[in-house]
Amino acid sequence: MKENQEKYTKISELRPRQKNVNCVFIVLEKGQINTKTKDNHNITHTLVADQTASIHLSLWDDVGEVIQPGDLIRLCGGYTSLFKNSLILYVGKYGSIQRIGEFIMAYSETPNISLVQWNEDQSNSKKTGNA
Repeated sequence: MKENQEKYTKISELRPRQKNVNCVFIVLEKGQINTKTKDNHNITHTLVADQTASIHLSLWDDVGEVIQPGDLIRLCGGYTSLFKNSLILYVGKYGSIQRIGEFIMAYSETPNISLVQWNEDQSNSKKTGNA
C-alpha cells in the first residue's frame, strides 16, 4: 500500500489488542530508560499525542534512544496491549517508526487513554473509569 493510501488510526480510537496500527503523532515526553528486561533489552517509555488524545508508547533498545520530544513520528504496523490495565502502544517486531518532522502538529494531551483502566472481557474489551 502506498504511503498516501495508508489508513491512520486516531489515538482516541485505539483499543486493547489492536494489530497493524498505523498512527501519526508528536512525542510529548520521553522518560529515561527505566526498564530493563530479563534479556537485557532497554525499554524507553514515552508520551505521544495526536489531535484527539495521548497515549504511552513503549520503545525497545536503540529506537527509544533516538526519539526526542517534539519529533513527529509515523508508526506503521504497531499494536496495542494492556500493561497493568493501562493501554500501551508498541512498535512491535514487525512495526516501524519514522521521524517525519518536528514541532508542527496540533495535539491534545487529554484524554490520556493510557490512564483509563481497562478490564479484559472475553468477548470485548471494555474500559471503566475516566481519563
